[in-house]
Amino acid sequence: MVTDTTKDAAIRRRVLLSTLSNYVGQVFTLGIWFFLTPFLLRQLGASAYGLWILVGSVLAYGSLLDFGISSAVVKYVAEYHAKGQIEQARSLVATALWLYTGLGLIAFALSAILAPVFPALFNVPLDQRATAIRLVLLSGLGVGVALPGAASFAVLHGLQRFDALNLITIIGMSLFTTTTVGALLLGWGVLGMVAMNISTSLLMQIPTLWFIHRIAPELRFGWRGADPRLARTVASFSSALFVINVAAQIKTKTDEVVISAFLPIASVTPFSIARRLSELPRTLTYQFMKVLMPLAAQLHAENDQVRLRALYLTSTRLTLAIFVPIACSLIILARPFLTIWVGATYADSANLVLILTIAGLLDIILWPAGSILQGMTRHRRLAVIALGSALANLGLSILLVRPLGVAG
Repeated sequence: MVTDTTKDAAIRRRVLLSTLSNYVGQVFTLGIWFFLTPFLLRQLGASAYGLWILVGSVLAYGSLLDFGISSAVVKYVAEYHAKGQIEQARSLVATALWLYTGLGLIAFALSAILAPVFPALFNVPLDQRATAIRLVLLSGLGVGVALPGAASFAVLHGLQRFDALNLITIIGMSLFTTTTVGALLLGWGVLGMVAMNISTSLLMQIPTLWFIHRIAPELRFGWRGADPRLARTVASFSSALFVINVAAQIKTKTDEVVISAFLPIASVTPFSIARRLSELPRTLTYQFMKVLMPLAAQLHAENDQVRLRALYLTSTRLTLAIFVPIACSLIILARPFLTIWVGATYADSANLVLILTIAGLLDIILWPAGSILQGMTRHRRLAVIALGSALANLGLSILLVRPLGVAG
């Protein structure tokens, strides 16, 4: 019989090891981007780099076609696995995979519709318009490929096997870096770089599926066994998450679009660099947050209200304890760091880092509650708060971009 003390120790150990594993994977990823970003700037130039960021920001809305399905897979795989309902888990995964396949095709079709009009919608220079059209098509294909691939990662997340997820991340980032550098050194440009990235995404499904087979062979990952009734279960859970994800996209990806609509496209580059740096405290804090939702789903399935309350209080304190020291250090050191990282030309972006970091603090305060409420399927009210915040951000950006420039 498992005692309460033994269970508490097991949960603490799992959270600690999962979080440490997440940090290893994320630090590796951050290290890659630290060295890769200056290389991309040199190879592409500010204008082409800005175009790549702009297309990525617009096509990132294609990830909304996820409709919160990946979070539903995480939640229900964790819940069904805790209850021993393996057949239900297997059917849910198959159902999600069919949904993703259809949505991936829709994503590519939408990008084909968008591509011809994209240059006219934004301040794309005449000499880059042909490249922009091809880049939108390729990026749309990438989104279409990434959507079905999200199902396998969500299964590992639901199984709380962050060690496997982060090993895959390290392998994937290594391959991504190699192919990106190779494509640019061979003179293939931004189009060749994106094409190689799509190939990498496909290739990384091999180790992901291998890990699922080793960890939970009873799930039999694939399209067989889908149940239309579970599509309603997924939709019921993910509808509020879709609104939350829409809000997140508006808050994190619309600023580049607003800047490109009112300012020269090269203005996207300093903002993108500042945003990437300002996301460091959020990114590092999120490595702890990732373990909460599947754990909350498991505790909720076990009707363990006492541990759910303790999880909320402890996770809120730890979230602030991680974020605040990193954010303060970043604000103080932003200018010298930017100078070392991408050159003195972008050192003036330090003021943007300050603004974005403070905004990040206001956002992460709700993270623990949001993750735990998702695990308990009680996250609908958060969707209203998130959408209101995102629309306010968009409105203020449009209002202030002309008088204050990128800082607005």
